[in-house]
Amino acid sequence: MKTQQDLNTLYFEVEKVKSSDLFKGHTFVSGIDHTIYAPQSKKILNVCSDKYELVSNHSLFNPIYTLLCDRFGKDMIEVKVQNIEDRKFYVDLIVNNKPFNVQKGDIVCPTVHLHNSYDGTLKFGMAVGFHRLVCTNGMMAFQEEAARNLKHRSGVVNFKELFVLLDNVDSQLERFRKLTDRRLTPKEMEQITELIKEKTDFPKQLIKEVPEVIAREQIQLNTDLTGWLAYHGFNNRLNHADIKMHPEFKEKIDRQVLNVIEIFN
Repeated sequence: MKTQQDLNTLYFEVEKVKSSDLFKGHTFVSGIDHTIYAPQSKKILNVCSDKYELVSNHSLFNPIYTLLCDRFGKDMIEVKVQNIEDRKFYVDLIVNNKPFNVQKGDIVCPTVHLHNSYDGTLKFGMAVGFHRLVCTNGMMAFQEEAARNLKHRSGVVNFKELFVLLDNVDSQLERFRKLTDRRLTPKEMEQITELIKEKTDFPKQLIKEVPEVIAREQIQLNTDLTGWLAYHGFNNRLNHADIKMHPEFKEKIDRQVLNVIEIFN
């Protein structure tokens, strides 16, 4: 799963065709009588019923990207794209002209998260979250859903709700600062780590790497051990470690970790 910077890599041709047209001489039962097919790569992405309405990535992602560019300026929108086997797609649109300084030298920017699939495993979703510049972390646990799990047949994006969330992202700063203000003792950090081992799905093999990340950020930001740094120590490994895990599962774990750390607030 490679991260790229170009939305056009997601805009390849895809079509819904009768399965019998692809597989001559075969009969298909109801429910799999149509196929989602990428003709250029000759790749079968999904089988579905006649009622399934295919909505392309271009028709979902491009209007949102265009609106953000019109509102904030094209040079201010940073694009990050993940494409899993031409069937599942994740897009981060980072708004770089709306930075927030959580603490000295620690800046976050609002981000519009989008996802879609052609294999039917992931319905179109849109959320507003944050991107941290210190370690280029996506703060998944802080995402607020603007439109989640829209049915394919709707093909309608709620732009109004999206911009309401973008206009009010600073309301999250209070939650951030509660974490930055909460100094943690080494004993409390041990307790947090044990709870994360017991109560979350965080990969056990990555937990031993977290203290090094936290120590590095303490030096970089010249700050004490806080709930904010504890959260980002775990978040960093979810974002950057070489693990085979799709983003929606990382988001779930990130929320679990944050819930544990906020117990100590």
